[in-house]
Amino acid sequence: REAGRIRARSGRGVLVKAPKSSQDLRFDLPTVGSKTIEGVARAGLAGMAVIAGNTIAADTQGMIEAADRAGLFIEGLPA
Repeated sequence: REAGRIRARSGRGVLVKAPKSSQDLRFDLPTVGSKTIEGVARAGLAGMAVIAGNTIAADTQGMIEAADRAGLFIEGLPA
């Protein structure tokens, strides 16, 4: 937001974590955790969506607690 890359008002916008179309899912999956949630909060986004089954959630409980503290949502989307 500070760099001008996010133009929507604060509390709008969603981070979507998904593998790239050419990404080899056997070796390289997108990963999210509590630091990801902290970045979403700093960016002033509303929440985060991840592709279920194709995203690694590190420290799931810590991530959920961070999202709860920041008032953010986490949504799983079908692959």
